[in-house]
Amino acid sequence: MSKSMLVSLPIVLLMMDYWPLNRYRHDGEASAQSFSSQAIRFTKEKIPFFICSVAVGCITIYAQGKGGMIQSTIAVPFAGRVENAVVAYVKYLFKTFFPIDLAFLYPIPSSVPLWQVIGALLVLLLISAAAILFRRRYPYFVVGWFWFIITLLPVVGLIQVGSQSMADRYTYIPLVGIFVIVAWGISDLTQRLPYRTPVLLCAGGVVIISSVVLTHKQIGYWRDNISLFRHNLKVTPDNPLIDNDLGIALVAKGDLDAGIREYQNALRLLPDYSDAYYNLGDAFAKKGDLNAAVIEHRIALRLEPNRSKMHFGLGSVLDMKGDQDGAIREYHEAIRISPLDFKAHNNLGIALATKGDLDASIGEYQRALQIEPEDAITHYNLGRIYAKKGDLDAAVHEFKVTTRINPKYKDAYSNLGIVFITKGDLDGAISEFNNVIQLSPNDIDAHCDLGVIYAKKGDLDPAIREFKTALLINPNDNYAQNNLDLALAQKKR
Repeated sequence: MSKSMLVSLPIVLLMMDYWPLNRYRHDGEASAQSFSSQAIRFTKEKIPFFICSVAVGCITIYAQGKGGMIQSTIAVPFAGRVENAVVAYVKYLFKTFFPIDLAFLYPIPSSVPLWQVIGALLVLLLISAAAILFRRRYPYFVVGWFWFIITLLPVVGLIQVGSQSMADRYTYIPLVGIFVIVAWGISDLTQRLPYRTPVLLCAGGVVIISSVVLTHKQIGYWRDNISLFRHNLKVTPDNPLIDNDLGIALVAKGDLDAGIREYQNALRLLPDYSDAYYNLGDAFAKKGDLNAAVIEHRIALRLEPNRSKMHFGLGSVLDMKGDQDGAIREYHEAIRISPLDFKAHNNLGIALATKGDLDASIGEYQRALQIEPEDAITHYNLGRIYAKKGDLDAAVHEFKVTTRINPKYKDAYSNLGIVFITKGDLDGAISEFNNVIQLSPNDIDAHCDLGVIYAKKGDLDPAIREFKTALLINPNDNYAQNNLDLALAQKKR
């Protein structure tokens, strides 16, 4: 009841005044004039609801517009929206009674065949005319039908939000009207049916069993992203958005070649699809083909030069290529467009540190932490920079914050141990390397570092134990063997 599509509630209430509440009185002097006066009176009492609906509608349009979700009339012409809306009404009806070929994203068609528009319009007009004609005998018919028409109107695409031509999820309130017609209509139409009760029981059983079977089949498509996207493409083959989403899922699974093919399919259908170019560039970067990645990211940036994500993507690939100056330039541009871009601040800090500008790097990490104060990786990176600068107390603080946020961050414990060694706090270092070993018992470096610290303290027995443990993990580790020999020789002396 809190959804924005319920802006039609006042009109629904007016229809319910007609049926089932039967508030319109038809006395002996009933006329169009008396009907109008009653309608005006019932409308006046709904004024607070109309005010709320207008307010919520304006807020929704403003919010969707600010979020870039409302499509312009250039991208989706109004005439095309009307054609799509007319056909969508009939498709919703069809899928209600024959729920097959369902998809979670139906793409906006480039054009709607004229015969579909004319046919759908005739269907809607005929049903509407029948509902009005039989309004006295079957009042639930006119109320149920216009409930469906009116409650679906805000989301049918006249104000195009998003990239779908229709969406099954929008029908959860509109279909109440259709189900009202079915429930009351079946009751009326079968009054004189022989063996009415057993026939209706059997029909109801068939409907329920069919629904169970179709539901079980439909749920199977939702077992994972790849299955869902592939089914969507089977139902709606020319769907570049789903090609792109399937590419993302395949890349996340590690199937880079298949992901690249899906991005390329998306671009074949929609050559100006900037996100597909961006994702294709990322996939090439993961494959190690950085030159191809740069090309794709530059195309994405050319299509959307005022989007921080595109500058960030190009900066990341340039960073991987070793072009820190180019990367820094792109990160700065991303931050100029979107000052609260956490990733851009963080990556800019990394690039500046690579160039040796530690103070500037610290500044970027600190700005990143103002945006995301609980990001463990950024605290860890900041701690490493402080350690490089020799500000050991600040480094200790950042590493401890890192382990508080993520108690399993092994590298933070390891670096904290190294800082403690530098500070001369060997007991503190022992404690941190023990944390590393607790998280990763087979970490040879941690066992060796811990052995060296014990040896520095003069505790040769635990030092020998740690070196021997390292050699049990890897008998060919020369560093562990040399340190063990030294410790044994020192103990012998």
